[in-house]
Amino acid sequence: YVLAFGWVVTQVNDFVASSAKGTRSIGVLDIFGFENFTSGNFFPQLCINYTNELLHNLFIEHVIKQEQEVYLREGVEWSQIDYQDNTPVLQLIGKRPLCLLGLLDDACKTGTGTDENVIEAYHNNFEKHMAYVRPKRGSDVHFDVVHYAGEVQYSVHRFVHMNKDELSPDASSLLETLSGFERLRALASSDARKKADANAKKSGSTKKKTVAKAFGESLETLATRLRATSKAYIRCLKPNQRLKAGDWDDAFMTRQLEYSGLVEVALVRQAAFSHHRDMVGFLGYYEVCIKNREQRRSERESKSEISLREHVKALLNQLQIDPSTYLIGKSMVFLNGAAITILDEIRQNRIEEDKVLHEYMMTFLVYMTKRRKGLAKRKAIERAAAEAAAADRALAEAAAAKAAAAEAAAAEAAAKAARASSVAKMSRSFVGVLRIDKTIKIRREKKAAAAAAELAPLQPQPYNPNSQHAAALAALRDGQSNQAVIESAGRTEAQNAIDREVEVLVCGIKRLVGSGLGTTSPDKSLIVTFGAIAADAQLEQQLGRLVGTLKAARKRGLVQWKGQILLRGAHDNEIVRLVA
Repeated sequence: YVLAFGWVVTQVNDFVASSAKGTRSIGVLDIFGFENFTSGNFFPQLCINYTNELLHNLFIEHVIKQEQEVYLREGVEWSQIDYQDNTPVLQLIGKRPLCLLGLLDDACKTGTGTDENVIEAYHNNFEKHMAYVRPKRGSDVHFDVVHYAGEVQYSVHRFVHMNKDELSPDASSLLETLSGFERLRALASSDARKKADANAKKSGSTKKKTVAKAFGESLETLATRLRATSKAYIRCLKPNQRLKAGDWDDAFMTRQLEYSGLVEVALVRQAAFSHHRDMVGFLGYYEVCIKNREQRRSERESKSEISLREHVKALLNQLQIDPSTYLIGKSMVFLNGAAITILDEIRQNRIEEDKVLHEYMMTFLVYMTKRRKGLAKRKAIERAAAEAAAADRALAEAAAAKAAAAEAAAAEAAAKAARASSVAKMSRSFVGVLRIDKTIKIRREKKAAAAAAELAPLQPQPYNPNSQHAAALAALRDGQSNQAVIESAGRTEAQNAIDREVEVLVCGIKRLVGSGLGTTSPDKSLIVTFGAIAADAQLEQQLGRLVGTLKAARKRGLVQWKGQILLRGAHDNEIVRLVA
């Protein structure tokens, strides 16, 4: 069992262990309860109760430390609390060399020690000890220890045998060779090898640790670790041992309170000022103890004029409470049991004598009426404030919209001015270039004249205003929405007229490009400078007219767009985009 239990503990510790140094951790210590069996208490019960004594000692230290911290935080003087210290019990059981466990180890070292020798040594050395009791009957095998939870009688029967914790060779052989539990067999073999190696290194007089020695060292390590941690205690009590709802066993509950140390803690708190009350709650609860109704009212009205501390002090003085039974801190009042008893008695008498409750109910009703009126007024103010805020937001949004519109108009005007300035600058640059380079101008005029001569045969016939296709083209160019005009002229006539104009234009532009008066762009568009054909006013008029025609025809779905012709103006250098 020890091997298996130790293996489980090792596995769990390895799994939850952290490799980082200085890592903080949270531990849960499941404290086994104080044991006092009517059937008899033996060596295991002594070890268990020794552990409970030590943990109870740490618990009392923790409670007193907490109490001290509250006093320091509230700025009141701290006086040492008198309580039952169980340090003598701890020394009786475990303070070596002269203690119960130490004398038991001495009996085990000789090899000839018996239980009778142990009980005799106990009686001889501890008969006058305050925590040790030699029973009147059965003192040859029994002794009593006065623990914090009560007096427990122990029997020394098999003390020596249990402390040695020796396993018979047959049992060891059974585990090491014949056990069908492979893991247990491996643990037993490994343990046997460790013991053999340890015995080989030790001298003949050195013995292995006894249970009492190993248990005491382990407990000491636990106590050291607990003192270095921040502790929180949870006490679990069972109302009965029959597992029934609504069944309250008074005797059983009392024993649990005693064995868990809560009775001792209550005594520690009682030794000091055990009742800690918040000042505001204290005044509200005990204010009714003042007899005079007008005085109570004046006291309530003057709360804002004096500090809470002074108000509490005045109340206790008026009720003639002994100053030694209470302390007043920064935000709390500390009272002992006597002061609380007197205050509760005075309060109960006042409630029974006068109709204080009725007075307080009326006060409460007046307060609630005022509070409701105040709430209604506050809601009206909040609604008005919300409406005013909504109006302010609307005005702000309107102002922002107006400012944005002004900014947009200013930006548009600036853009137009920039475009006009750019056009003027480009025109001036173009005119300047023409004036400087007269030779180039003359050559261009000659080329323009030659191009005009070549294009003369291709000029279209003058338009007949009375023809059907002329009316359709006029309607398209002017952007008219009168569908009847176009339908009367006929879609075919309008399309044929557009085709004839485009054919003449394309032929003329191709000749211009062939003669070097026009250029082609990378996107296969044609770029023609009007200045090169400025002499041909008729062609320039036709180009301008074709712009309006094509734009109108695109809206009517009469033209498909497949590319661009860029026409540059003769004087303003403006680029006109046409789609062929």
